[in-house]
Amino acid sequence: MKRHLFGRGTLLALSLFAAAGAWAQDAPDRSGLADLVKLSETYSAMRNTRFFIARYDLMDQFDKSPADYTTELWFAEPGKFRMTSYEAMGGGFLAVADGKTLMVDELQERFPIRMREAKKTFTDSGNEFGPGRNGSYILTLLDGPDAIKSAFREDAAITTEKSGSLVIITVKNNNATITFRAAEASGKMTLQSVETASRSVNNMGDASNLRRDVLVEAATGEKWPAWMLEAKAPEGQQVVDERTAAGRAQRGALDRMIEEMLRERAEGEGEEDGKTR
Repeated sequence: MKRHLFGRGTLLALSLFAAAGAWAQDAPDRSGLADLVKLSETYSAMRNTRFFIARYDLMDQFDKSPADYTTELWFAEPGKFRMTSYEAMGGGFLAVADGKTLMVDELQERFPIRMREAKKTFTDSGNEFGPGRNGSYILTLLDGPDAIKSAFREDAAITTEKSGSLVIITVKNNNATITFRAAEASGKMTLQSVETASRSVNNMGDASNLRRDVLVEAATGEKWPAWMLEAKAPEGQQVVDERTAAGRAQRGALDRMIEEMLRERAEGEGEEDGKTR
């Protein structure tokens, strides 16, 4: 007769203990979430503030290329803003929300001006305001803590490093690493920049990508003329009103056209980057 050192109950308990230990070991470090929420609380509370953002699309941390885009955002309150973006190589983007209506203009003749219902957050306003397009994680911070938490996976690692007044919050989300840099004084954090590092595959092979959005200025107390927050399309321009059934039917096709244009542009830039590596 064989004698077993452990009974079935003991083996089951050991198995559960081992599984629990493995889960604990694999659980992501989210100790920096409180700092990220605090940073978002600071910026989502801002009103009547003009933000100036410089965007750099770089190959790596050592790339010293000049800014590729500049964005100016006049943020009155959630759902009321004016945003302009300009590319160094030409092209741009304009969006104006007056609290009821949002006007989106790609500033290209082949794309009509689009009118939508204004939303309280940039996240809900459309793909154009995402970090991969004309927007930035800076806009997500303005949307508030719920939006910034929803922007990342629930199991994304979020950590904080502090050195003197410098606070570095790092989010490892899927195949991207997002880094928020801020200065802290008297318990208040002031954002300096947001970096998104990722890897992609294009026709030149595997490539690293680094997008850096630098918050150059956040100015309050300015007086803006009323027309800056008027969501009206210029006379004579083609307009698609996405608040109507006919306009909503065209929205998908327009989105695909813009995505195709952006993809072709990215592939062209990838080829140029490959030649200079």
